[in-house]
Amino acid sequence: MTKILSIGTQKNMMLTSEYAVVEVSVNDLDFVFDCEYAAVFIFTTSESTFLSWLSKVRSNSINFHSLIYTENSDFSDLAMVDGLIPNNIDDKINYYLLRKEELNLNTNDNLENKLLSYLWMSKERSLRPSRIINKGVNYKYPFIELWDQGEGKDLWLNRMVKAGHLAQEKLIDRIRQCGSCQSSLLNYVDCCSDCGSIDLKIERALHCFACGHVGDQNEFIRSGGMVCPNCLNTLRHIGTDYDRPIENQRCNNCNNIFIDAKVSVHCFTCGQKNDIDDLVQKEYFSFTLAHNGIIKIKTGNEPQLLVTSVGELVTREHFSWMTNWLNKMAVRKNEHHLFVGLKFVNLLELTKAMSTVALTGQLEAFNERLRKLLRTTDIFCQYSDDTLFFLLSGVSEQSIKIIQEKIGTISKEQQGNPLELIASLHLLPESTLSNNVEFWLAERAQKMGN
Repeated sequence: MTKILSIGTQKNMMLTSEYAVVEVSVNDLDFVFDCEYAAVFIFTTSESTFLSWLSKVRSNSINFHSLIYTENSDFSDLAMVDGLIPNNIDDKINYYLLRKEELNLNTNDNLENKLLSYLWMSKERSLRPSRIINKGVNYKYPFIELWDQGEGKDLWLNRMVKAGHLAQEKLIDRIRQCGSCQSSLLNYVDCCSDCGSIDLKIERALHCFACGHVGDQNEFIRSGGMVCPNCLNTLRHIGTDYDRPIENQRCNNCNNIFIDAKVSVHCFTCGQKNDIDDLVQKEYFSFTLAHNGIIKIKTGNEPQLLVTSVGELVTREHFSWMTNWLNKMAVRKNEHHLFVGLKFVNLLELTKAMSTVALTGQLEAFNERLRKLLRTTDIFCQYSDDTLFFLLSGVSEQSIKIIQEKIGTISKEQQGNPLELIASLHLLPESTLSNNVEFWLAERAQKMGN
């Protein structure tokens, strides 16, 4: 029978009799998890106690992906909490159990499998960072920190994004750190653009319309009135006789006058003085599952690319370089090459809706038709989760029409297949490509998505 763990005194928890509820005191932090609990309810008003139980559950090798709910709104938005106890709690637990049946990963293998499993067990889950006040403001991902205290988490997450296991969901924050010690405890100080002194004063100036003289406003005060020190005209009405231009700043050290001060960034931790451009900028995102991660969860294996055994697979960076090189060679040698883009419009939706076996069969049927079109010397890359780019080198003008017809045929044959395919062909050389090949490729991908 499915077990539920209730920590503390439960109040408003509507559960059916289908579950075996295990109750434990909120002070019993020595409690041993000897079985799996589909859901854990933590009833406490103490933040330290709540965090202790939260870490205890999430760091347990059996229950790290369990549902965790609270009745305290102060704790419901914490990074590893699934929220307030919902009214449809039974539906949430049933959904968890269904997801668990589809889970085919050995979560004892590595942190990557644990993270994928954790995100899979609830469709509302994401990997969220928490703000840490240490040497200024910083962010860490609590779930990852529970299992790995090492450095390099940013690079590890970026690798999972590039592999298609995770997708960036939302930019949470952008911080700047000292270029010397990476502390974010910084002080932004206006300083003289000439000598660098921070001893500045604001000078409020007046502008005489009669003669055009601009000077410190104190120079215009004479006998209790406003008189231009240059032409001696009396200034009575602002906007008619005079106005106030942009305020100036004067350096008390070198007497330099300027409008915009230079900004120097002083690190309180190490004392380093940084220019704005020398600061290290970091962005922190929340992450959700991407389609390659879903496939790995369901099969237990690394997902195959959209196309296998077709041409030569290269990285995006290599493909960009090769596209630029072939474009230049096409101009130099007066030859033609063909760029082909293929986008599976609904691949991510089908990954969630179809069984892995059925979807793999549909992809393999497409692969078989594509193998008949491409040569083993052609190169390709998986540009994004649902987009493939190909380069067909040394293509004659006569063969281009044939290739277009064959790709058109493949698209028509997809009508009986739930996979929706969009194809894009471009003949090289292409004049706009030489300016910025990465931007050109991004445009091709975007236009296929519109």
